[in-house]
Amino acid sequence: KLVAVALLAWAIAGNFQKHLLPQNLADSYQAYCLDGSSPSFYYSPGTASGNDSDKWVLFFKGGAYCISEQDCKDRSTTDLGSSTEVPDTWDFSGMLDSNATVNPILASYHRVHINYCDGFFYSGNRTEPVDVDGTLLHFRGRAIVDALFDYFLSDDMKAIGQGHSLATATDVLLSGGSAGAMACYFYADYIRTEKLPHVRRFKSAPISGFFLFIPDLDGSILPRIAFYHARDFQHAALTNPCTDLDPQPDTCWSVPKTYSFTNVPTFVINSAYDHYALQEWVRGSPLFTGDQAEECLDPELIFSKCSQAQIEALNSGWFLSFLHNLTAQPTFGAP
Repeated sequence: KLVAVALLAWAIAGNFQKHLLPQNLADSYQAYCLDGSSPSFYYSPGTASGNDSDKWVLFFKGGAYCISEQDCKDRSTTDLGSSTEVPDTWDFSGMLDSNATVNPILASYHRVHINYCDGFFYSGNRTEPVDVDGTLLHFRGRAIVDALFDYFLSDDMKAIGQGHSLATATDVLLSGGSAGAMACYFYADYIRTEKLPHVRRFKSAPISGFFLFIPDLDGSILPRIAFYHARDFQHAALTNPCTDLDPQPDTCWSVPKTYSFTNVPTFVINSAYDHYALQEWVRGSPLFTGDQAEECLDPELIFSKCSQAQIEALNSGWFLSFLHNLTAQPTFGAP
């Protein structure tokens, strides 16, 4: 299923509390952010009672990825590469909103916002840190996912959750935005089978992460080359039905391919004309250069400044590819 326009869990100052993975667990799993700090998450306890008291929303934060060693070094000094840069309290709108008026179903759930700090869709798997101009960088996204979800199942989480943890969860909605949505596609089946097999209902709702692995408008494949370079130097790895079953598991880094293999009920929330994806797709094309091209893709102008040729390129080149990559999958429309 598809929703044309989505609201992410945008952050505003508020009352979610930051928690760090205990250092002994971080060391045990070697689960570190880029800068070596322990990974973190925000948590707001559920307020429902009775049969609804063990329902959870788990949200992977997004934030693109770092494409080179230097880029990752720069990222390691920000909240996308270090838990030390993450504020102690926060709040969120969208599906993590605490206001039941605007979020009537999920506001009473236990809500977890997983902070993104590994640089490549929570999937880095390099065993040793890398020295980049005197700075040690850790590419341990996979370990972060394992460590955090095991912690969410633990008695320590129960102490934070006022007697609740994922060990007693009955219903779980997994989500994420942009790069976090890609993590949602990549990890949903693994989390379901390896971490939460006891959960009665487990579903996924990734937001704005259905990115296409197609050539740019000008025919270039440089963005895909950059993606694979980043994946390779971070030794990123996946484990899901696609990598298990497809004879070419390397193609499972394509979201549409992974989506086609998922066994988790997935509600795709994505704009067919995602602003970030379109900017990447048209980059380098003579048709989209100069100020007029920027106005064409300005989301506030809703394509009102586009030329007829640009509209035709967006519709015939991008939209039809997006629609095909989504609806052609056997999982599309599945309950």
